[in-house]
Amino acid sequence: MHTAVYPQIPAKSQAIFPAAWDWRVPPSRGDTDPDTARRARRMRTRWRLANPDAWTAHLEGLSHFDPGYTYDEGHEYESDWTSDPDYPLEHRREYDKNGFLMPPHSWHAPYISCILLALETLFGRSGLQFTVSEPELHFDTETSRTLFLMTDGGNLKTQVSPDVAVLPTEADYGKHRVLRTDLGEAMPNMVVEVVSPTSVERDRDDKFRLYASLGITEYLLVDLGATDDPPQESNLRLELFRLQDKGTYALKGEADGGPPYRSVYSQICGTDLRIGPPRGHVSFPVFQWYDTEQECWRDTWSDERVKGQIELTLKLLNRFLPVEADRDRIAEHWSVSGLPDNVDDLILEVQADPERWSDILGFALDNIEEDSEPPTPGFM
Repeated sequence: MHTAVYPQIPAKSQAIFPAAWDWRVPPSRGDTDPDTARRARRMRTRWRLANPDAWTAHLEGLSHFDPGYTYDEGHEYESDWTSDPDYPLEHRREYDKNGFLMPPHSWHAPYISCILLALETLFGRSGLQFTVSEPELHFDTETSRTLFLMTDGGNLKTQVSPDVAVLPTEADYGKHRVLRTDLGEAMPNMVVEVVSPTSVERDRDDKFRLYASLGITEYLLVDLGATDDPPQESNLRLELFRLQDKGTYALKGEADGGPPYRSVYSQICGTDLRIGPPRGHVSFPVFQWYDTEQECWRDTWSDERVKGQIELTLKLLNRFLPVEADRDRIAEHWSVSGLPDNVDDLILEVQADPERWSDILGFALDNIEEDSEPPTPGFM
């Protein structure tokens, strides 16, 4: 940890801070009391503002230093972590309301993955959009100036990192992790922010105004609530905002987690989204989208469960099916229709009379088009 940039504590302030804790080190809970923790953070910020050359030297000594990034004097930047939520460094930490440093909300990253995987499956069917997690979204200085998006030192911020972004196919994002909307690159059609207790104000204020100003069509907030181990259905909430002609967002749908499992409709996704119930070995509420073709709610974990059931059933059948039976087409058919409720009985019938396997399994494989794309497994 690079703390040498800060000076020794002034003599007149030594009575403020306990000797056992160094004010230059961002405190964790138990290091000191909340008032002292908040006071020390303000002191570190003031020192950075008053000593820009020394602070810049500290930043330039970091292996991940980026000369094009606008560093915020109100945040910490160390060799292996940062408190800046927009800085492109994997390991981030957050300050709680009492001024103590803590890891990000433990379910924040897993839920980003949950949403990303669900949307990837949804958009993978059409090829009209694609999704990415935590991109570097750059915007112009005029937007920053208009919205008063600045660092503690008054420098204009020109970069944020949405939790999930839905991009049009023309966005050149496959080759790099930077989206330069300030240079005319394609704007996301939709952004998703997973709200944690420490990010709620920023997600509902600064980013809310920013995404509307940039012209992003839809903004989805996924609020995890205050609980953390794991999030409970009753605490989760979806809010979908859609851009209006006047350039501001209007709330177009909201849904709480838990029964009756209400949903919000996304024009960008072309379907409904919701927080669904835990399923099988997954103990936490899942992010789901409605499959209008299969007429069911889908999520990554349930898709994987059904895929596993189909694979297991085919392994059992394989012992009895004749050589000419097309296993891939059987799997494709069941991926669309779902496994029959009496599949165990059907396996026994095929075992007794393998030559009648097609009639016994109850579908006409000859009617499946040869050149059809195998759909992603769903669940009923």
